[in-house]
Amino acid sequence: MKLNAYLTLNGGLAREAINYYAALLGAEVENLMTFAEAPFDVPEGFQNKILHAHLNISGNDLMLSDTLPGHEAHMGSHIHLSLGFDQREKAQDFYEAVETDGESTMPFEPAYWGGLFGAVRDKYGIHWMVSAP
Repeated sequence: MKLNAYLTLNGGLAREAINYYAALLGAEVENLMTFAEAPFDVPEGFQNKILHAHLNISGNDLMLSDTLPGHEAHMGSHIHLSLGFDQREKAQDFYEAVETDGESTMPFEPAYWGGLFGAVRDKYGIHWMVSAP
């Protein structure tokens, strides 16, 4: 069994987010389908929006899509992506890069259970929990 994260974004932001996450995390885009490839009718202007994208992040999967009108995602704190790094410097770099266009919700600092931990919300409203030894 494998659990994968799947993000749905409003306003046609998925393509931008795919490029952002791929660059930020060194991910490979393994699959990208637009709504033009959908086996169903889509609203005018949505043909080039993302129906499904799959990013491979060091063997982990992150999938994304745009939402169709009437099916908008409700952003909030209902989902957090937890990203554990092996190296403190890489975790710090990631945290700072996301914070640049996003917002820190918990400083990246020593945690009471050991190691380092911080939380940051990116420019798409996605919450990330970042940890390192």
